[in-house]
Amino acid sequence: MTLLSSIGALPSNLHVNYYFEVCSLVFLVAITIAYYGRKKFPVSTYRLFGVALITLVVNVSLSILFCVLLDHSNVVPIKWVEAVAQLFFFMQYVESYLLFAYVLYSIGKSLKYSPIYLLTTIPSVVGAIFMFTNCLHHLNFSFVLNSETGVYDMIPGPGFILMYVINWGMNTLATLIYTIVLRKSLPKQVLSTLLCVMGIVATASIIQTLVPHVILSGTSFTLSVMLAVVSVCDPDVKVDRFSKAFNNEAFIEYINVQRFERQRKYYIIFDIESFGMFSEKFGVVASNELVSIVRKFIEGVNKKSFIFRTTSSRFVVLLRNEKEQLEMVNAIKERFDKPVRVKGNEVVLTINLFYFVNNKAFYNSDLYNNFITRTLSAINFKDSNCIKLGEEFMERVNRDRKIRDILENCLKTKTGLYMVYQPIFDMKNKCFNHCEALIRLDNDELGYVGPGEFIPIAESFGLANQIDFFVLNETCAFLQRHPEIESLEVNISCAEFFNNPSERFLNNRGEISNQD
Repeated sequence: MTLLSSIGALPSNLHVNYYFEVCSLVFLVAITIAYYGRKKFPVSTYRLFGVALITLVVNVSLSILFCVLLDHSNVVPIKWVEAVAQLFFFMQYVESYLLFAYVLYSIGKSLKYSPIYLLTTIPSVVGAIFMFTNCLHHLNFSFVLNSETGVYDMIPGPGFILMYVINWGMNTLATLIYTIVLRKSLPKQVLSTLLCVMGIVATASIIQTLVPHVILSGTSFTLSVMLAVVSVCDPDVKVDRFSKAFNNEAFIEYINVQRFERQRKYYIIFDIESFGMFSEKFGVVASNELVSIVRKFIEGVNKKSFIFRTTSSRFVVLLRNEKEQLEMVNAIKERFDKPVRVKGNEVVLTINLFYFVNNKAFYNSDLYNNFITRTLSAINFKDSNCIKLGEEFMERVNRDRKIRDILENCLKTKTGLYMVYQPIFDMKNKCFNHCEALIRLDNDELGYVGPGEFIPIAESFGLANQIDFFVLNETCAFLQRHPEIESLEVNISCAEFFNNPSERFLNNRGEISNQD
Protein backbone atom coordinates (compact mmCIF):
# COMPACT_ATOMS: atom_id res chain seq x y z
CA MET A 1 0.00 0.00 0.00
CA THR A 2 2.97 2.14 -0.50
CA LEU A 3 5.02 2.69 -3.62
CA LEU A 4 4.44 -0.84 -4.88
CA SER A 5 1.21 -1.92 -3.30
CA SER A 6 0.13 -4.48 -5.88
CA ILE A 7 2.53 -7.33 -6.32
CA GLY A 8 0.57 -9.02 -9.07
CA ALA A 9 0.16 -5.84 -11.09
CA LEU A 10 3.78 -4.70 -10.87
CA PRO A 11 5.34 -3.94 -14.21
CA SER A 12 8.78 -5.30 -14.95
CA ASN A 13 10.15 -1.77 -15.03
CA LEU A 14 8.89 0.91 -12.67
CA HIS A 15 8.81 4.67 -13.30
CA VAL A 16 5.83 6.34 -11.69
CA ASN A 17 3.87 9.57 -11.46
CA TYR A 18 4.65 11.08 -8.07
CA TYR A 19 2.81 14.42 -8.34
CA PHE A 20 0.15 13.28 -5.86
CA GLU A 21 2.99 12.61 -3.43
CA VAL A 22 4.28 16.16 -3.80
CA CYS A 23 0.84 17.59 -2.99
CA SER A 24 0.51 15.21 -0.04
CA LEU A 25 3.90 16.26 1.30
CA VAL A 26 2.87 19.93 1.28
CA PHE A 27 -0.26 19.14 3.34
CA LEU A 28 1.63 16.82 5.71
CA VAL A 29 4.31 19.43 6.41
CA ALA A 30 1.63 22.06 7.09
CA ILE A 31 -0.25 19.73 9.47
CA THR A 32 2.96 18.75 11.26
CA ILE A 33 4.07 22.37 11.76
CA ALA A 34 0.61 23.28 13.11
CA TYR A 35 0.58 20.24 15.41
CA TYR A 36 4.02 20.84 16.89
CA GLY A 37 3.33 24.56 17.16
CA ARG A 38 0.86 23.80 19.94
CA LYS A 39 1.48 22.25 23.32
CA LYS A 40 0.86 18.56 22.96
CA PHE A 41 -1.38 16.59 25.28
CA PRO A 42 0.83 14.49 27.65
CA VAL A 43 -0.46 10.98 26.93
CA SER A 44 1.01 8.17 24.86
CA THR A 45 -1.51 8.31 22.02
CA TYR A 46 -0.78 11.98 21.32
CA ARG A 47 2.97 11.48 21.56
CA LEU A 48 2.63 8.52 19.23
CA PHE A 49 0.57 10.60 16.81
CA GLY A 50 3.33 13.22 16.77
CA VAL A 51 5.91 10.54 15.99
CA ALA A 52 3.65 9.22 13.23
CA LEU A 53 3.44 12.69 11.65
CA ILE A 54 7.22 13.01 11.48
CA THR A 55 7.50 9.45 10.14
CA LEU A 56 4.96 10.14 7.39
CA VAL A 57 6.72 13.33 6.33
CA VAL A 58 10.01 11.41 6.11
CA ASN A 59 8.33 8.54 4.28
CA VAL A 60 6.65 10.66 1.62
CA SER A 61 9.84 12.69 1.19
CA LEU A 62 11.80 9.48 0.63
CA SER A 63 9.13 8.30 -1.82
CA ILE A 64 9.52 11.45 -3.91
CA LEU A 65 13.29 11.41 -3.64
CA PHE A 66 13.43 7.78 -4.73
CA CYS A 67 11.26 8.45 -7.80
CA VAL A 68 13.32 11.49 -8.79
CA LEU A 69 16.61 9.66 -8.37
CA LEU A 70 15.31 6.66 -10.32
CA ASP A 71 14.21 8.92 -13.17
CA HIS A 72 17.69 10.49 -13.21
CA SER A 73 19.69 7.35 -12.57
CA ASN A 74 21.70 8.06 -15.70
CA VAL A 75 23.52 10.82 -13.77
CA VAL A 76 23.02 9.65 -10.16
CA PRO A 77 25.06 6.71 -8.87
CA ILE A 78 22.79 3.66 -8.64
CA LYS A 79 24.11 2.96 -5.15
CA TRP A 80 22.50 6.19 -3.98
CA VAL A 81 19.21 5.17 -5.55
CA GLU A 82 19.38 1.75 -3.89
CA ALA A 83 20.21 3.27 -0.49
CA VAL A 84 17.22 5.62 -0.66
CA ALA A 85 14.98 2.75 -1.81
CA GLN A 86 16.05 0.56 1.10
CA LEU A 87 15.43 3.37 3.59
CA PHE A 88 12.04 4.11 2.01
CA PHE A 89 10.89 0.50 2.24
CA PHE A 90 12.17 0.30 5.81
CA MET A 91 9.86 3.18 6.70
CA GLN A 92 6.93 1.06 5.54
CA TYR A 93 7.57 -1.24 8.50
CA VAL A 94 7.64 1.75 10.82
CA GLU A 95 4.34 3.12 9.48
CA SER A 96 2.37 -0.10 9.85
CA TYR A 97 3.85 -0.67 13.28
CA LEU A 98 2.89 2.82 14.46
CA LEU A 99 -0.73 2.18 13.47
CA PHE A 100 -0.74 -1.04 15.47
CA ALA A 101 0.92 0.72 18.43
CA TYR A 102 -1.71 3.47 18.32
CA VAL A 103 -4.49 0.89 18.62
CA LEU A 104 -2.80 -0.76 21.61
CA TYR A 105 -2.25 2.53 23.41
CA SER A 106 -5.82 3.66 22.67
CA ILE A 107 -7.12 0.50 24.32
CA GLY A 108 -4.83 1.15 27.25
CA LYS A 109 -2.11 -1.43 26.70
CA SER A 110 1.56 -0.52 26.83
CA LEU A 111 3.74 -1.97 24.09
CA LYS A 112 6.48 -2.49 26.64
CA TYR A 113 4.38 -4.78 28.79
CA SER A 114 2.13 -6.41 26.23
CA PRO A 115 2.87 -9.94 24.94
CA ILE A 116 1.35 -8.85 21.62
CA TYR A 117 4.38 -6.58 21.32
CA LEU A 118 6.50 -9.59 20.32
CA LEU A 119 3.88 -10.81 17.86
CA THR A 120 4.49 -7.85 15.59
CA THR A 121 7.95 -6.70 16.64
CA ILE A 122 9.85 -9.87 15.75
CA PRO A 123 8.49 -10.23 12.17
CA SER A 124 8.97 -6.49 11.58
CA VAL A 125 12.56 -6.59 12.82
CA VAL A 126 13.29 -9.64 10.65
CA GLY A 127 11.75 -7.94 7.63
CA ALA A 128 13.66 -4.70 8.26
CA ILE A 129 16.98 -6.58 8.50
CA PHE A 130 16.13 -8.48 5.31
CA MET A 131 15.48 -5.14 3.59
CA PHE A 132 18.68 -3.49 4.83
CA THR A 133 20.75 -6.41 3.54
CA ASN A 134 19.12 -6.28 0.11
CA CYS A 135 22.35 -4.94 -1.40
CA LEU A 136 23.92 -8.32 -0.56
CA HIS A 137 21.24 -10.70 -1.87
CA HIS A 138 18.90 -8.51 -4.03
CA LEU A 139 15.95 -10.78 -3.20
CA ASN A 140 13.67 -7.79 -2.51
CA PHE A 141 14.46 -5.75 -5.59
CA SER A 142 17.27 -5.01 -8.03
CA PHE A 143 18.11 -2.42 -10.67
CA VAL A 144 18.75 -3.13 -14.35
CA LEU A 145 19.97 -0.57 -16.86
CA ASN A 146 17.46 0.05 -19.64
CA SER A 147 19.40 0.39 -22.87
CA GLU A 148 16.53 2.23 -24.58
CA THR A 149 16.04 4.98 -21.99
CA GLY A 150 19.53 5.07 -20.53
CA VAL A 151 18.18 4.95 -16.94
CA TYR A 152 17.78 2.10 -14.49
CA ASP A 153 14.55 0.15 -13.99
CA MET A 154 13.60 -1.32 -10.64
CA ILE A 155 12.83 -5.05 -10.81
CA PRO A 156 10.86 -6.51 -7.85
CA GLY A 157 12.30 -9.77 -6.52
CA PRO A 158 10.71 -12.78 -4.80
CA GLY A 159 11.38 -11.27 -1.37
CA PHE A 160 9.18 -8.31 -2.20
CA ILE A 161 6.05 -10.38 -1.62
CA LEU A 162 7.45 -11.52 1.72
CA MET A 163 7.98 -7.89 2.70
CA TYR A 164 4.32 -7.11 2.23
CA VAL A 165 3.18 -10.30 3.95
CA ILE A 166 5.29 -9.47 7.01
CA ASN A 167 4.75 -5.74 6.90
CA TRP A 168 1.20 -4.85 5.94
CA GLY A 169 -0.13 -8.38 6.09
CA MET A 170 0.65 -9.19 9.72
CA ASN A 171 0.59 -5.72 11.26
CA THR A 172 -2.47 -4.42 9.45
CA LEU A 173 -4.41 -7.65 9.92
CA ALA A 174 -3.45 -7.73 13.61
CA THR A 175 -4.53 -4.09 13.93
CA LEU A 176 -7.90 -4.78 12.30
CA ILE A 177 -8.56 -7.91 14.37
CA TYR A 178 -7.49 -6.24 17.58
CA THR A 179 -9.65 -3.20 16.84
CA ILE A 180 -12.75 -5.29 16.13
CA VAL A 181 -12.30 -7.81 18.97
CA LEU A 182 -11.59 -5.13 21.60
CA ARG A 183 -13.85 -2.46 20.15
CA LYS A 184 -15.69 -2.09 23.47
CA SER A 185 -12.45 -0.92 25.09
CA LEU A 186 -12.02 1.83 22.51
CA PRO A 187 -13.84 5.17 22.62
CA LYS A 188 -16.44 5.22 19.85
CA GLN A 189 -14.79 8.18 18.14
CA VAL A 190 -11.40 6.44 18.12
CA LEU A 191 -12.95 3.19 16.86
CA SER A 192 -14.76 4.86 13.95
CA THR A 193 -11.64 6.85 13.07
CA LEU A 194 -9.42 3.75 13.01
CA LEU A 195 -11.86 1.85 10.82
CA CYS A 196 -12.11 4.82 8.45
CA VAL A 197 -8.31 5.10 8.29
CA MET A 198 -7.95 1.43 7.41
CA GLY A 199 -10.71 1.86 4.84
CA ILE A 200 -8.92 4.83 3.24
CA VAL A 201 -5.65 2.91 3.07
CA ALA A 202 -7.36 -0.17 1.59
CA THR A 203 -9.15 1.96 -1.02
CA ALA A 204 -5.88 3.64 -2.01
CA SER A 205 -4.29 0.21 -2.32
CA ILE A 206 -7.06 -1.03 -4.67
CA ILE A 207 -6.83 2.08 -6.85
CA GLN A 208 -3.07 1.79 -7.00
CA THR A 209 -3.45 -1.84 -8.02
CA LEU A 210 -5.50 -0.75 -11.03
CA VAL A 211 -3.19 2.17 -11.80
CA PRO A 212 0.26 1.02 -10.60
CA HIS A 213 2.15 3.95 -12.17
CA VAL A 214 0.53 6.47 -9.79
CA ILE A 215 1.68 6.57 -6.16
CA LEU A 216 -1.22 7.08 -3.73
CA SER A 217 0.39 6.10 -0.42
CA GLY A 218 1.10 9.71 0.53
CA THR A 219 -2.43 10.73 -0.40
CA SER A 220 -3.96 8.01 1.78
CA PHE A 221 -1.64 8.94 4.65
CA THR A 222 -2.56 12.62 4.38
CA LEU A 223 -6.30 11.92 4.31
CA SER A 224 -5.89 9.62 7.33
CA VAL A 225 -3.92 12.22 9.27
CA MET A 226 -6.46 14.97 8.47
CA LEU A 227 -9.27 12.69 9.67
CA ALA A 228 -7.38 11.87 12.87
CA VAL A 229 -6.65 15.54 13.60
CA VAL A 230 -10.27 16.54 13.10
CA SER A 231 -11.75 13.65 15.10
CA VAL A 232 -9.45 12.48 17.90
CA CYS A 233 -6.09 14.27 17.90
CA ASP A 234 -7.10 17.93 17.73
CA PRO A 235 -5.24 19.65 20.61
CA ASP A 236 -7.73 22.54 20.65
CA VAL A 237 -10.50 20.25 21.93
CA LYS A 238 -8.46 19.69 25.09
CA VAL A 239 -7.83 23.38 25.81
CA ASP A 240 -9.78 25.67 28.12
CA ARG A 241 -10.97 28.59 25.99
CA PHE A 242 -10.22 31.28 28.60
CA SER A 243 -7.03 30.28 30.39
CA LYS A 244 -5.58 28.34 27.41
CA ALA A 245 -4.54 25.61 29.85
CA PHE A 246 -5.71 22.05 29.25
CA ASN A 247 -9.31 21.63 30.37
CA ASN A 248 -10.99 19.22 32.78
CA GLU A 249 -11.95 16.83 29.97
CA ALA A 250 -8.27 16.57 29.08
CA PHE A 251 -7.34 15.93 32.71
CA ILE A 252 -9.93 13.16 33.04
CA GLU A 253 -8.51 11.50 29.94
CA TYR A 254 -4.99 11.89 31.30
CA ILE A 255 -5.90 10.36 34.68
CA ASN A 256 -7.71 7.46 33.04
CA VAL A 257 -4.70 6.49 30.93
CA GLN A 258 -1.83 7.35 33.28
CA ARG A 259 -1.89 3.95 35.00
CA PHE A 260 -0.36 2.53 31.82
CA GLU A 261 2.54 5.00 31.95
CA ARG A 262 4.07 3.42 35.10
CA GLN A 263 5.96 6.56 36.05
CA ARG A 264 6.05 8.74 39.15
CA LYS A 265 3.91 11.86 38.74
CA TYR A 266 4.74 15.15 40.44
CA TYR A 267 1.59 17.15 41.11
CA ILE A 268 0.77 20.63 42.34
CA ILE A 269 -2.91 21.37 42.94
CA PHE A 270 -4.03 24.84 43.94
CA ASP A 271 -7.22 26.86 44.23
CA ILE A 272 -7.69 30.59 43.88
CA GLU A 273 -9.55 31.36 47.09
CA SER A 274 -12.74 33.42 46.74
CA PHE A 275 -12.61 33.20 42.96
CA GLY A 276 -16.41 33.43 42.94
CA MET A 277 -16.32 36.68 44.91
CA PHE A 278 -13.68 38.05 42.55
CA SER A 279 -15.94 37.28 39.59
CA GLU A 280 -18.90 39.00 41.22
CA LYS A 281 -16.88 42.12 42.03
CA PHE A 282 -14.86 42.56 38.84
CA GLY A 283 -16.94 40.67 36.28
CA VAL A 284 -16.51 37.71 33.94
CA VAL A 285 -14.01 39.46 31.65
CA ALA A 286 -11.66 40.16 34.55
CA SER A 287 -12.04 36.55 35.79
CA ASN A 288 -11.06 35.21 32.38
CA GLU A 289 -8.08 37.55 32.34
CA LEU A 290 -7.06 36.33 35.80
CA VAL A 291 -6.97 32.63 34.88
CA SER A 292 -5.01 33.54 31.75
CA ILE A 293 -2.47 35.42 33.90
CA VAL A 294 -2.12 32.37 36.16
CA ARG A 295 -1.49 30.06 33.20
CA LYS A 296 1.05 32.42 31.61
CA PHE A 297 2.89 32.77 34.90
CA ILE A 298 3.20 28.98 35.39
CA GLU A 299 4.40 28.49 31.83
CA GLY A 300 6.89 31.30 32.37
CA VAL A 301 8.36 29.45 35.35
CA ASN A 302 8.59 26.11 33.54
CA LYS A 303 7.74 25.71 29.87
CA LYS A 304 7.91 21.92 30.22
CA SER A 305 5.06 21.83 32.75
CA PHE A 306 1.54 20.72 31.88
CA ILE A 307 -1.28 22.87 33.25
CA PHE A 308 -4.90 21.78 33.64
CA ARG A 309 -7.80 23.97 34.71
CA THR A 310 -10.10 21.39 36.30
CA THR A 311 -12.66 23.76 37.87
CA SER A 312 -13.28 27.49 37.57
CA SER A 313 -10.76 28.19 40.34
CA ARG A 314 -8.62 25.04 40.51
CA PHE A 315 -5.47 24.30 38.57
CA VAL A 316 -3.38 21.14 38.39
CA VAL A 317 0.28 21.44 37.40
CA LEU A 318 2.13 18.31 36.30
CA LEU A 319 5.93 18.34 36.47
CA ARG A 320 8.71 15.92 35.58
CA ASN A 321 10.72 15.67 38.81
CA GLU A 322 10.93 16.80 42.43
CA LYS A 323 13.32 19.68 41.69
CA GLU A 324 10.92 21.21 39.17
CA GLN A 325 8.03 20.66 41.59
CA LEU A 326 9.75 22.53 44.45
CA GLU A 327 10.83 25.36 42.14
CA MET A 328 7.24 25.77 40.96
CA VAL A 329 5.83 25.69 44.51
CA ASN A 330 8.24 28.41 45.66
CA ALA A 331 7.54 30.52 42.57
CA ILE A 332 3.76 30.34 43.08
CA LYS A 333 4.07 31.23 46.77
CA GLU A 334 6.36 34.18 46.02
CA ARG A 335 4.25 35.49 43.16
CA PHE A 336 0.90 35.42 44.91
CA ASP A 337 2.23 37.04 48.07
CA LYS A 338 2.20 40.17 45.91
CA PRO A 339 -0.80 41.93 44.36
CA VAL A 340 -1.95 40.87 40.88
CA ARG A 341 -3.01 43.53 38.41
CA VAL A 342 -6.13 42.54 36.47
CA LYS A 343 -7.89 45.00 34.13
CA GLY A 344 -6.46 48.00 35.95
CA ASN A 345 -7.29 46.60 39.40
CA GLU A 346 -4.68 45.41 41.88
CA VAL A 347 -5.92 42.52 44.00
CA VAL A 348 -4.27 40.27 46.55
CA LEU A 349 -5.15 36.64 45.94
CA THR A 350 -4.88 33.77 48.37
CA ILE A 351 -3.72 30.50 46.83
CA ASN A 352 -4.45 27.28 48.71
CA LEU A 353 -1.91 24.79 47.44
CA PHE A 354 -0.85 21.23 48.12
CA TYR A 355 1.67 19.09 46.29
CA PHE A 356 2.69 15.46 46.27
CA VAL A 357 4.23 12.61 44.34
CA ASN A 358 1.66 10.17 43.04
CA ASN A 359 2.51 6.63 42.06
CA LYS A 360 -0.58 4.55 42.82
CA ALA A 361 -2.97 6.78 44.75
CA PHE A 362 -5.42 7.16 41.88
CA TYR A 363 -5.59 5.62 38.44
CA ASN A 364 -8.94 6.85 37.18
CA SER A 365 -10.95 10.05 37.42
CA ASP A 366 -13.35 8.71 40.07
CA LEU A 367 -10.48 7.85 42.41
CA TYR A 368 -8.90 11.24 41.73
CA ASN A 369 -12.09 13.11 42.62
CA ASN A 370 -12.42 11.07 45.78
CA PHE A 371 -8.77 11.76 46.60
CA ILE A 372 -9.32 15.51 46.22
CA THR A 373 -12.43 15.45 48.40
CA ARG A 374 -10.72 13.42 51.14
CA THR A 375 -7.57 15.53 50.98
CA LEU A 376 -9.37 18.87 51.23
CA SER A 377 -11.32 17.58 54.25
CA ALA A 378 -8.16 16.23 55.91
CA ILE A 379 -5.81 19.20 55.57
CA ASN A 380 -6.13 22.57 57.29
CA PHE A 381 -5.20 25.63 55.24
CA LYS A 382 -5.60 27.92 58.28
CA ASP A 383 -2.11 27.05 59.46
CA SER A 384 -0.51 27.25 56.03
CA ASN A 385 -1.80 27.80 52.51
CA CYS A 386 0.95 25.55 51.10
CA ILE A 387 1.07 21.93 52.28
CA LYS A 388 3.18 19.00 51.16
CA LEU A 389 1.48 15.62 51.26
CA GLY A 390 4.27 13.33 52.42
CA GLU A 391 4.83 9.63 51.90
CA GLU A 392 2.84 8.71 55.00
CA PHE A 393 -0.22 10.57 53.73
CA MET A 394 0.08 9.04 50.26
CA GLU A 395 0.56 5.57 51.74
CA ARG A 396 -2.65 6.13 53.67
CA VAL A 397 -4.38 7.08 50.42
CA ASN A 398 -2.98 3.99 48.71
CA ARG A 399 -4.17 1.79 51.57
CA ASP A 400 -7.63 3.35 51.39
CA ARG A 401 -7.74 2.60 47.67
CA LYS A 402 -6.63 -0.98 48.28
CA ILE A 403 -9.29 -1.47 50.97
CA ARG A 404 -11.87 -0.04 48.58
CA ASP A 405 -10.84 -2.59 45.90
CA ILE A 406 -10.98 -5.38 48.48
CA LEU A 407 -14.46 -4.33 49.62
CA GLU A 408 -15.73 -4.28 46.05
CA ASN A 409 -14.36 -7.78 45.48
CA CYS A 410 -15.80 -9.04 48.78
CA LEU A 411 -19.25 -7.73 47.94
CA LYS A 412 -19.02 -9.34 44.52
CA THR A 413 -17.71 -12.74 45.64
CA LYS A 414 -19.43 -12.87 49.07
CA THR A 415 -16.10 -13.70 50.71
CA GLY A 416 -13.90 -11.78 53.14
CA LEU A 417 -16.76 -9.92 54.83
CA TYR A 418 -18.46 -11.81 57.64
CA MET A 419 -20.65 -11.22 60.66
CA VAL A 420 -20.01 -11.80 64.36
CA TYR A 421 -22.71 -11.52 66.99
CA GLN A 422 -22.20 -9.88 70.37
CA PRO A 423 -24.54 -11.52 72.91
CA ILE A 424 -26.56 -9.23 75.20
CA PHE A 425 -27.55 -10.58 78.62
CA ASP A 426 -31.15 -10.04 79.69
CA MET A 427 -30.95 -9.22 83.41
CA LYS A 428 -34.68 -9.72 83.90
CA ASN A 429 -34.94 -13.17 82.34
CA LYS A 430 -31.38 -14.16 83.25
CA CYS A 431 -30.47 -15.32 79.72
CA PHE A 432 -28.79 -14.31 76.49
CA ASN A 433 -31.76 -13.65 74.21
CA HIS A 434 -30.53 -10.50 72.47
CA CYS A 435 -27.45 -9.76 70.38
CA GLU A 436 -25.78 -7.11 68.28
CA ALA A 437 -24.60 -7.84 64.71
CA LEU A 438 -21.05 -6.65 63.95
CA ILE A 439 -19.42 -6.78 60.53
CA ARG A 440 -15.78 -7.80 60.10
CA LEU A 441 -13.28 -7.84 57.21
CA ASP A 442 -10.43 -10.30 56.78
CA ASN A 443 -8.13 -10.28 53.76
CA ASP A 444 -5.20 -12.47 52.75
CA GLU A 445 -3.03 -9.46 51.88
CA LEU A 446 -3.94 -6.95 54.60
CA GLY A 447 -5.08 -9.35 57.30
CA TYR A 448 -7.78 -8.21 59.71
CA VAL A 449 -9.15 -4.73 58.94
CA GLY A 450 -11.30 -3.18 61.64
CA PRO A 451 -14.70 -1.62 60.92
CA GLY A 452 -13.41 1.67 62.28
CA GLU A 453 -11.13 1.76 59.25
CA PHE A 454 -13.10 0.20 56.41
CA ILE A 455 -16.57 1.62 57.17
CA PRO A 456 -15.52 5.28 56.63
CA ILE A 457 -13.74 4.19 53.43
CA ALA A 458 -16.87 2.40 52.24
CA GLU A 459 -18.94 5.52 52.93
CA SER A 460 -16.40 7.69 51.14
CA PHE A 461 -16.40 5.51 48.02
CA GLY A 462 -20.16 4.99 47.92
CA LEU A 463 -20.14 1.34 49.07
CA ALA A 464 -22.00 1.85 52.36
CA ASN A 465 -25.44 0.93 51.00
CA GLN A 466 -24.13 -2.33 49.54
CA ILE A 467 -22.54 -3.22 52.87
CA ASP A 468 -25.78 -2.41 54.70
CA PHE A 469 -27.69 -4.77 52.41
CA PHE A 470 -25.04 -7.46 52.95
CA VAL A 471 -25.44 -7.06 56.72
CA LEU A 472 -29.22 -7.27 56.42
CA ASN A 473 -29.02 -10.47 54.38
CA GLU A 474 -26.64 -12.11 56.84
CA THR A 475 -28.52 -11.11 59.98
CA CYS A 476 -31.91 -12.21 58.63
CA ALA A 477 -30.42 -15.57 57.73
CA PHE A 478 -28.94 -15.76 61.23
CA LEU A 479 -32.33 -15.09 62.82
CA GLN A 480 -33.91 -17.85 60.76
CA ARG A 481 -31.31 -20.28 62.08
CA HIS A 482 -31.75 -19.05 65.68
CA PRO A 483 -35.45 -18.42 66.41
CA GLU A 484 -34.65 -18.23 70.14
CA ILE A 485 -33.14 -14.79 69.60
CA GLU A 486 -35.82 -12.27 70.54
CA SER A 487 -34.13 -9.17 69.09
CA LEU A 488 -31.04 -8.34 67.12
CA GLU A 489 -29.46 -4.92 66.83
CA VAL A 490 -28.04 -3.91 63.44
CA ASN A 491 -25.87 -0.87 62.67
CA ILE A 492 -26.41 0.74 59.27
CA SER A 493 -24.80 3.76 57.68
CA CYS A 494 -26.45 7.14 58.10
CA ALA A 495 -26.18 7.43 54.31
CA GLU A 496 -28.77 4.67 54.08
CA PHE A 497 -31.44 6.99 55.49
CA PHE A 498 -31.33 9.05 52.32
CA ASN A 499 -32.64 5.96 50.47
CA ASN A 500 -35.73 5.26 52.61
CA PRO A 501 -34.27 2.16 54.33
CA SER A 502 -37.55 0.71 55.59
CA GLU A 503 -39.04 0.62 52.09
CA ARG A 504 -35.82 -0.78 50.62
CA PHE A 505 -35.54 -3.51 53.24
CA LEU A 506 -39.21 -4.49 52.94
CA ASN A 507 -38.99 -4.63 49.15
CA ASN A 508 -36.09 -7.07 49.44
CA ARG A 509 -37.34 -9.25 52.27
CA GLY A 510 -38.40 -11.97 49.83
CA GLU A 511 -34.87 -12.13 48.50
CA ILE A 512 -33.52 -12.04 52.03
CA SER A 513 -35.78 -14.81 53.33
CA ASN A 514 -34.65 -17.12 50.55
CA GLN A 515 -30.97 -16.82 51.45
CA ASP A 516 -31.09 -19.77 53.88
